[in-house]
Amino acid sequence: RNTLTINASGTGMWDWVDINKDEVYWSDRLYDILGLDPKVVTPSATTFTSMMYEGEMERGQAITNSQLEVGNRFGNTMKMQHADGKIIWVRSTGIALKDKNGTPYRMIGAIHDITEMIQTKEELVKEKNNAIAALKAKSIFISNMTHEIRTPLNAIIGLTDILEDEVEEIKSKEKVTSIKESGELLFSLVSDILDVSKIETEQFQLSLTPT
Repeated sequence: RNTLTINASGTGMWDWVDINKDEVYWSDRLYDILGLDPKVVTPSATTFTSMMYEGEMERGQAITNSQLEVGNRFGNTMKMQHADGKIIWVRSTGIALKDKNGTPYRMIGAIHDITEMIQTKEELVKEKNNAIAALKAKSIFISNMTHEIRTPLNAIIGLTDILEDEVEEIKSKEKVTSIKESGELLFSLVSDILDVSKIETEQFQLSLTPT
């Protein structure tokens, strides 16, 4: 019953009975994770380490040794090369049995295939980065556009200032004033849009003013 439960969980078990020897026990699920045939491959520490991705063996050994210095348990996430050549991610956890001198003589643990979880995480990070890039591109476009709009608006507002001084007829003066006020309102709105785009592109700076 325990074996069925473990296999159903997707966890592969291993037991390195004597770490001074190369022989290791593997469960059927561990064979499945690595893509190996138990009728062909004899489980061993050498076989397992040979399937680790380049550089993983040294890194994993350093992590395990560091953890064993402070306790009996250890764990490591690493890349491995499946028997069919594809790259898989696994989480290895275990416990070391030590003698009275504190020297490990046996290790027991489990391997769990977390490839799908890692791939999902990478996809989410990719989508997040794409969304951030798209947001920045939009903000840059808006920033450039608002700069282009503000230039002629400045000219319009400046001309209405001049016209207000030159026009004497009341109704015409009211129209000029209305144009000026509308221009100033539009200029304020464009400035607000520009500020928002600066915030989105992390170009906006706040300053403290004494009161």
